[in-house]
Amino acid sequence: MKWLGKPDIWFVLGLLLLAAAGTVLLIATPSTELDARAAQFYWSRHYWQSAFDGLSAACGVGLLTRGFDADYTPLGRWLLTATGLAGAVLYLLAAASVVRRLRSAHAGGRLLHPVGVVLLFLMLQLLLTPLVWLVDRLAGTTADLAGAAWRVTAAFSSLGWVQEPLGERAAWTYAVVAFLGGVGWLGWLFLLPQLRRRYVYAPTVLALVAGYVAFLLGAATLLWALETPRAGRDTAAGDSARAAQSAKTRYARCVAQTVCASAAGIPSEEGLRDRADRGMLTDGSKVTLAVVVLVGGLGGAAGGGIKWPLLLWALSGGALVLGRPRCRTAHAATIRYVHAGSTCLVLLVGLAVLVALGLLWLENNTASPFQQRPTFADAFLDASSAVAGANLSSGLTATVTGENLSSGMRQSVDQYQYGMVWLMLAMLIGRTLPLLVLRRLADTEIGDAPWGTPPLV
Repeated sequence: MKWLGKPDIWFVLGLLLLAAAGTVLLIATPSTELDARAAQFYWSRHYWQSAFDGLSAACGVGLLTRGFDADYTPLGRWLLTATGLAGAVLYLLAAASVVRRLRSAHAGGRLLHPVGVVLLFLMLQLLLTPLVWLVDRLAGTTADLAGAAWRVTAAFSSLGWVQEPLGERAAWTYAVVAFLGGVGWLGWLFLLPQLRRRYVYAPTVLALVAGYVAFLLGAATLLWALETPRAGRDTAAGDSARAAQSAKTRYARCVAQTVCASAAGIPSEEGLRDRADRGMLTDGSKVTLAVVVLVGGLGGAAGGGIKWPLLLWALSGGALVLGRPRCRTAHAATIRYVHAGSTCLVLLVGLAVLVALGLLWLENNTASPFQQRPTFADAFLDASSAVAGANLSSGLTATVTGENLSSGMRQSVDQYQYGMVWLMLAMLIGRTLPLLVLRRLADTEIGDAPWGTPPLV
């Protein structure tokens, strides 16, 4: 039974149990506005939707087959939020355990206990909820405390299902909350000076945060450039609605959109799901957002993705290969970290591409001849969201899991379950793959690493 002591093993088992419990509760309770006709003729779809949404919440993805605000009752929203929060806590426990396992081979340095990480995470979320509710009230937004709790949990725990569009003021509010959640537990310790001095090597963490901010600003600048009116002309047909605004306003909205997508997987802009209108968002913007989602936040955060420290290790591996031999390092720990970053980068990007191709195949075999054909950018955005945990969708997820694929509408058998199963596998694999890679790294012999090496997941 030694395999139960491996963090990635007990994490995936706990994740499946959590998803199963969430599914049963969504089915057994009045969590949705299910009418009598749907209960009689489409009860199997209700079961499939509950399983999909339950696993999505547990994995912190946010892709739902029902509208969080429109289709779920308050009880259903609380159940989804509780499932998502429990999944985030379970992930933080597993990630912190992997980091401790990884660092156990190194001499020196102290790490905050996984339980301490979770307590710090819950404390900050508890403090942010009334604060955001107060900000919303002062801004004139009609929001109750329960609604603020749902949205803060979705932003800080990277659950992604805040209803779009947020509006400019609300987008910035939840972008700040998402960024605080995305910096991870080493960033949270800066709020507690005594613990920071004991567990944090400040220069390393500040350098990581500065690099992450630079990455977000670079992605926002690319979005801003891609949404600029064509050739400097006035807004024309085919340009997005954002192109009609001033350059300063467009850039501010692009920054908020990038932060929300990276740290929380929240779609802060409208038009992302409307594939019938190609002018709402360019394919280049969709690919940019997909890359931002795949990278994810800093190490030690509840969100998924490759994570910024692992991406840096992967890029440093390329620099070592391309650099001169005398500049290369033979440090055993450095080599292992480079291997971990490169492996996670290749596997997660490859998984996203594979899922995207599968979505295109499913859409081609189940869609109506009159539906708009999706592009690879559409599929890659939805696939990246499923793999890395986000709610950014071009509408393709709804297409391959939609109600119109039920038997009796256009075909004799149900076809929505194929898309659901494909995306559910992507969610589960994408959530556990980095932990598996780093746990295997921890079980190998590793040389000493400098004190202050940050958590990678």
